[in-house]
Amino acid sequence: PHDEDDEGGGHACVKSGYIKGKASWVVKVAGGFPGNAALGLSNSQGCMLLFSQTTGELETILLDNGHLTDVRTAAAASL
Repeated sequence: PHDEDDEGGGHACVKSGYIKGKASWVVKVAGGFPGNAALGLSNSQGCMLLFSQTTGELETILLDNGHLTDVRTAAAASL
């Protein structure tokens, strides 16, 4: 990712979570790149990686192209 002052001006965040007793845990990687609008792309980019809590194996990759990130951000802001 780029520093906010650099050309492109993007940033990235990594978050993880789990619920005790559930089958999986998740890592969310998201980025914001304001310069993407000029390229016809979403400013938000991201994915989620779902892993087994039992074996640690990668089970699913959710490429959300920013949608889940945008929904999560809006939900968190409303609290």
